[in-house]
Amino acid sequence: MGKLVESPGIKADWLSTTAHGMERMAERGVTQSMVNSWVQNGKVLQQSSGNFLYITKDGAAVLSNTGKLITTYPSSKFDAAMWDIVAKLFGN
Repeated sequence: MGKLVESPGIKADWLSTTAHGMERMAERGVTQSMVNSWVQNGKVLQQSSGNFLYITKDGAAVLSNTGKLITTYPSSKFDAAMWDIVAKLFGN
């Protein structure tokens, strides 16, 4: 998933998102305010691709290093591995 890092201070750039990111938001019932909250309040994992995975107990978003939205996951879509990561980051 990535390496835990300090937040790089990136915000979602809503004028520069991927089609995939917007499609996943629509498909998964994720709003811009949800993504903004996850990015503002989440723990951050830097992925090998250079992207940043912002994780909260409520959901997760992946942003590029320029703020381009790559994808999103509400917690209802978390699998067991993601819940394990959430538990390690936030406790039970």
